Amino acid sequence: LVSARVFQGAIIDLATVARVEGDARYAARAREELLAVAALPDWGPHHFLDNAEYALGVSLGLDWLHDSLSPADRDKLETALMERCIKLTFDREHPSLWWLTASNNWAPVCHAGLTAAALAIADRDPALAARTIARAVEKQAAPNATYAPDGVYPEGPMYWGYGTSFAVILISLLDHALGTDYGLAAAPGFLASADYMTQVIGPSGRFFNYSDAREAVPALPVLHWFAARRGQPGIAASEVDRLAGSSPSTEGAERGIHRLNGLALWWRGTDIPVRGSDKSAAPNLPLNWLGRGETPVAVFRSAWQDPRATFVGLKGGSPASVHSHMDAGSFVLESDGVRWAVDPGMQDYTSLEAAGLTLWSGRQESDRWTIFRLGPEGHNILRFNAAPQLAKGSAHFTAFSADARGAAAPHAVLDLTPLYAAASVQRKVSLLPDRRVLLDDTWTAGPAPLTVTWQWLTRAEVKVNAADRSILLSQAGETLRLRVLSPGKVRIDTRDVSAPFRAFDEANPGLSRVRIHLDGAAGAPGRLVVIAEPGSVIASGDLPDPALDPAPDAAP
Repeated sequence: LVSARVFQGAIIDLATVARVEGDARYAARAREELLAVAALPDWGPHHFLDNAEYALGVSLGLDWLHDSLSPADRDKLETALMERCIKLTFDREHPSLWWLTASNNWAPVCHAGLTAAALAIADRDPALAARTIARAVEKQAAPNATYAPDGVYPEGPMYWGYGTSFAVILISLLDHALGTDYGLAAAPGFLASADYMTQVIGPSGRFFNYSDAREAVPALPVLHWFAARRGQPGIAASEVDRLAGSSPSTEGAERGIHRLNGLALWWRGTDIPVRGSDKSAAPNLPLNWLGRGETPVAVFRSAWQDPRATFVGLKGGSPASVHSHMDAGSFVLESDGVRWAVDPGMQDYTSLEAAGLTLWSGRQESDRWTIFRLGPEGHNILRFNAAPQLAKGSAHFTAFSADARGAAAPHAVLDLTPLYAAASVQRKVSLLPDRRVLLDDTWTAGPAPLTVTWQWLTRAEVKVNAADRSILLSQAGETLRLRVLSPGKVRIDTRDVSAPFRAFDEANPGLSRVRIHLDGAAGAPGRLVVIAEPGSVIASGDLPDPALDPAPDAAP
């Protein structure tokens, strides 16, 4: 897959420069790359992402450099697209075509590559091209439906960049070649998904990195398409800044080097600034937001455009969803410019697959849940009797308020009952007007006694004061205090979790885990309320404890 992506990016860049600058040297080098790939014995048909990304690169090169390629060159490339790619997908005996009817990121990637290939060979075999394109339009409806209703991508923010980029490539191919996208862009939530991406980036500029995601936000050139399509240049402001800050010597996607960057030239609207953005302009988006869907999330922030704002992201959904972790009910929290509650993020797939783990199974007994970063050990969740969450369970929001109403602050209530062997479990998160965060967990035990464990992972220095049931976190010259408001008796411990838990785990430099424990009788209700207080708020004066609800919010 890496080779296919490197090739694809090279063709996009070389062909773009050749067309824009009229420099034959770039066309000549692109021709060498194209013919070398066409001569490969196969393009990885048993992992069709490889095949599709090769096909997109070859198709774009064949189209954009058509006049600089000889008839013999074009014949080789067209033949390769047909034999190495398109025809394989109509072979009913092919063992690796499950993605044809999938709704995850594989579908748009593969159908976009196939559609590009079909358009490139349409003059040679119009019937095959038409059949391929019609299938892509039909099958892409399923993955596009997963954005409903609010644009939340079910596989998390990092995979939004992959799946959505190729969904947009497919839409663009159809628009430009056929004059219509057959309604794909109009799918409920699809265009709104650009707002979802803005919401899940904290004041620090890092992702709320639930599921398979890292904190660092990669280059997202597809935002140029959304900005142009919606007529809102601000959507692409972060990408304009990213590209303006990059240089030929810059390395890494985090500085804007991405294989699809060249497509931004074709996607961007004329009203998008060439460089720089107005950082004083806050997005026209709510401070507090609930994103519904297969993997729902709630996000709260005290301000836009303030790197010291308080920010909380809370995740629902199921561990069994594609690319999900055992992180239902987990959260990240930022204030005073520090991410205090962290998600350690995904682990590189290669190392885990090399260890022979069943990485892609979402079953309860899957090896996936034994991996520190993916399983219950590495997330800010509740644990009952140290057991993992129930993999097939799914958490949904039963209440949400974006604004303060009476004595109630903006809040969300997440029903976690299906994730645990308990009669009921709820987590309520509130952002108080003074930028403190209230975490209110309630449950009713099942027929057996239980020990409840509350987890918080952090890169901060941790000091526990058992006498007043508080934990002081210190990092980068800032502090955050955690205080247990209820009940009166708990046990608090901390552990350095920077070293790998198991041989296949990656290290987590600087990471610690705070745990709060309490016991409950069979069938009894229980409650744990913790308040997170930023140091800057503590310094402002006396902080009265907030009034606690007598019971969790009822379902609406």
